[in-house]
Order: sequence, then structure tokens, then C-alpha cells
Amino acid sequence: MKIYNNKKVRDLKMNMMSENINELMSALSKAQGMMRNADKDKKSHYANYADLTSVWDACREALSSNGLAITQTMNKQGEDIILVTTLGHSSGQWMKSEFTLMVDKKGSMHALGSAITYARRYSLSGLVGVCPDDDDGQKAEDELKSKSFNEKKPKQETQNIPNEEEIFRQTKINELNSLLGRCDKEYVKSVLSNISQHFDGATVEQLDVPKLLGMISKVGLHLENTNV
Repeated sequence: MKIYNNKKVRDLKMNMMSENINELMSALSKAQGMMRNADKDKKSHYANYADLTSVWDACREALSSNGLAITQTMNKQGEDIILVTTLGHSSGQWMKSEFTLMVDKKGSMHALGSAITYARRYSLSGLVGVCPDDDDGQKAEDELKSKSFNEKKPKQETQNIPNEEEIFRQTKINELNSLLGRCDKEYVKSVLSNISQHFDGATVEQLDVPKLLGMISKVGLHLENTNV
């Protein structure tokens, strides 16, 4: 039988969510049924995409009508700048995600502002379940799918574009794997089977950010409800 580390589980719960999240998850479920896809109203060099305003427009009314609110604040841990996105419920329950900004420490304030907006958009959409069309994260995929496409941009320029979404996705993969490492083998087996069945044979490493955040919440809730 799996031996749980009580302190690690308690620390995880205290850091990422309130002691209970049942009312919050019930309200979020109702809100997600009211949300729409974010409009692709902005254009990059590669495709149209949904900006932060569009993501907010897609979920603001659904969240507020179900007693849910979002705050996005900045924190500093050592040399890292971290965006903390918190989803709160009128009951007092809450859960949050953290996004470490990938910025040049000697960069301009404009570059920092762009990185913050980027992080806010992906953190918000991932935490509440809005499905906007990708922009920066789509670039690498587009290049692989369209090798015959005549790109006007120099290849070196696209290689220098930091793919912050992929970095964030990798941190969430590690977080989910860490949580699964605290679960018994049968539960892990059922989770992996569920992922494969519902996401076209995907593995944990192939999930996108919204799916990863959903699985993290599910496994975290399982640990919370397990007698440890």
C-alpha cells in the first residue's frame, strides 16, 4: 500500500488551493457550461488569435453570475517573476496557478509588459477552461505541418521567439507527474487509461495546458479526499 507523506500533501493543498474546493468546482462546472470560445480578433504573422480581452469577454459573465472571480497578481521569488492567477468563489474557497515569466532580466519594461500579458492570457484561459485559438504556441506546430509553406520571415527569427507556453506546459506536466507519484498504482493506472480514452490515445506528456490543469485539479482533489 502507498504510504502518503502527510506534510507534502498538506503543503500542496495550502499552496495551490483552499482546504475544500467542492463548492468552487460546482460553480466552475456551471460557469463552463455558459462560456463560449474566445474570438480570434487579433492577427499575428502566422494566424489570427484571441487576445487577453477576448478571453475575458468569453468568461467574465459566466464567472460572475456563478459567484466566481479572478485575480492576477505578481510575485517575486529570488530572481524569478511569477504571475499568480487565483480563482475565488463567494464561499471563500479558492485555487490558483503560477506562471514563471521567461524574460531577460536586462530587458525593457515593454518586453516585461508583453510577457505579463502573455502569461495572464494563458493562465486565465487554462484555469477557467476557455478555449481560445493559439497564437505563439501555434507557430512551431504550423512550421512542422506546413514545411512547404513559403515563409517570408527568416528562419533564425522564428527560432529566437521564446515559446513560453511550452515551458509552462512542461512545468504542469511535472506537477501532474509529481501528484501521480503520491497516488496508489491502481489510481494512477485508471487516470492514465482515462487520459488515453478521452484524449485520442494521448499520454500525460502530450496533453495541452487546459487538459493538464484539469487533471491536476482532479488528482489534487483525489489526494484531498483520500485518508492520508
